[in-house]
Amino acid sequence: MDGFYGLTGGYSRLALQYGKGLAAGDSLGKNGWGWANLENTQSWRVVLDSVASMGDLEISTFAFWQKDKKLPLVDRR
Repeated sequence: MDGFYGLTGGYSRLALQYGKGLAAGDSLGKNGWGWANLENTQSWRVVLDSVASMGDLEISTFAFWQKDKKLPLVDRR
C-alpha cells in the first residue's frame, strides 16, 4: 500500500496467515512447532508493518494479532 494508510508518506504492509493441522503453529517464531502443531488445531495471524514518513522524521509501527483454536478430535478408524 502506498503511504502510511493514506495519511502521509511511507509504506504499509498487511500479512494474513492461516494454518490448520500440521500447518498451524502456536508461535510465529517457532515456525509451526509447538502444542498447536497437531491435527486438531487452527491458527490465524494478522501482521501490520508500517513506516510513516514526515519530512526527515520516520516512525516505524508494528502490530501482531494471533488466535489459536483446538478443534474436537475426530476418530478416523
